[in-house]
Amino acid sequence: MLVISSGNTGICSTMLGPVTIGDGAKVGAGAVVLENVPPSAAAVGVSAETLRVNPNCL
Repeated sequence: MLVISSGNTGICSTMLGPVTIGDGAKVGAGAVVLENVPPSAAAVGVSAETLRVNPNCL
């Protein structure tokens, strides 16, 4: 797992495999991340899906 700069991961979140959490991205509590999370995105769920990307932060 690689967290770039100011990415955040929630409590009990799990990263499976070599995934990257982009700058400013947020991973929800209990999420299971199987793919990279883009910068300034919010990802939640099992398996985690990107809900939104904040274009103001790109």
